[in-house]
Amino acid sequence: MFTLVAFPIFALGITVWLRVPGDKRSGAILAALVFATSVKMSELLRFPNAAHSAAWIPWLLVGTTLCFRRRRWALGAAICFVASYFLLTAGYPYFAYYSQFLVGLWIVLLICPATRRSVTLLPDNAWNNLLVSLSSIAVGCGAALICCLSYLREMKLMLAATTDRQGGDWGYGTAHDWNAVDVLGSLIYPPRACTEGWYFFGVSALVLMGLFAWEQLTDRSENSLNQRRFLMVIAGLWIIITLITLGESSPLFYVLWKFYPGFSSLRVWSRMNITLLPVLALLLARSWNWWIEQMTIVDEQQRLRFSRRLITIAFLIVCTQLRLVFFAPPEIYWLNYFQSSIAPLAT
Repeated sequence: MFTLVAFPIFALGITVWLRVPGDKRSGAILAALVFATSVKMSELLRFPNAAHSAAWIPWLLVGTTLCFRRRRWALGAAICFVASYFLLTAGYPYFAYYSQFLVGLWIVLLICPATRRSVTLLPDNAWNNLLVSLSSIAVGCGAALICCLSYLREMKLMLAATTDRQGGDWGYGTAHDWNAVDVLGSLIYPPRACTEGWYFFGVSALVLMGLFAWEQLTDRSENSLNQRRFLMVIAGLWIIITLITLGESSPLFYVLWKFYPGFSSLRVWSRMNITLLPVLALLLARSWNWWIEQMTIVDEQQRLRFSRRLITIAFLIVCTQLRLVFFAPPEIYWLNYFQSSIAPLAT
């Protein structure tokens, strides 16, 4: 029962976070429901502490976004404090460490006016000045960090006394492989992806997101310029996080391993894909809202074009699924599961 409470907290956090920058209610609710029940979240049912850590990542995004909103900085700082405190004390330091990359990138996007206009739908006069925004984030998150210092200190001492947790062991940190086929499997065919990192959220949502991207990238009108920038930002976030999860095959991973504090103490970097859920939820919400608008104004010719493109995207996904089914062996988890299921029948 305690574990299950984390899922509505996560879903509500996604909904509120998408509403704060101006996305419509229907898209925000749909994205929250889809990603709260994705395989990445459902996989956390075996880890109550991990589930409750993941639940507060969207709320940390809510707090940082509100800190940038005019006359909302106090509420934003309070939410940053609560979300940071619960995230730090949930008992799963992996997700607390991963969240700094997502939240840090989100803050950078809100600082830059050009990218802020791409990821949000509010006018320029709806935002605070930079000093107020960053100060309120620092106060909220800093106060939570101070309250947790003794707890974090004891955790650090425990990790330092644990075998291989001192950091600097390349073989230990890269022992669990996550490659390009796993990434593709996460999007299309989860049995081919490592269970520690998969984040499959359904082919229907993927097709809708693909249609939205196709339409915006092929439309050269001035109206779709901001949407193309939005897609570039989302793609950039996805690429940066994915490059980190690829481990030893990624140059970005190597740089962070060598120079970023605490990075070399962790392993199983595919788990960092938990931070992709809010990013993909933002894309799905924007795709759904665009689709609803288009369905109210399209003529018969446009509807036919949409249908053809939907069929094309679905066909490509099915072909890729078949490729993975027949030419890429499933993860050992699946083989062990089916062997254990079939063995009693065989005897």
